[in-house]
Amino acid sequence: GSSIDSRQNYGTLSLTPATFLSQIPLFRIMSIAAPEIFEAESEVFAELAAIEAEVDRLVERYAEVAPIVREELTDRRKVLKSRPTSSEVKQELQVVEDYIAKLDKELQSQLVTVEVFWSAVRFGGLGLLIGWGLKTWIG
Repeated sequence: GSSIDSRQNYGTLSLTPATFLSQIPLFRIMSIAAPEIFEAESEVFAELAAIEAEVDRLVERYAEVAPIVREELTDRRKVLKSRPTSSEVKQELQVVEDYIAKLDKELQSQLVTVEVFWSAVRFGGLGLLIGWGLKTWIG
């Protein structure tokens, strides 16, 4: 944007307020009689001009940053809206827990089957060996 300073358009001239006032005869006499007043006013106007320049800089920076912040907030809102609710999470968790329970039951049944098989092999095989041993010893 354009920089605003303490200059104003007074007619066709671009003057500072102190320069404009010094063009009025009463103020010209006062500026000769008490120049420290106009020097103080000059300093005040210079400080005001610096403050106005800083405000302009801040306004420009705000104009640069505001759309970025708005976009980021919009993105965050979209992310928050797309998150599943706690009831959806609970439902999914229940489905997973049911699936784990089903797998656990299948594993237990397979382990029982395997255990029974190896028990039969172990004790059946041992029984056969004892039987052959007794037959050969007795017989």
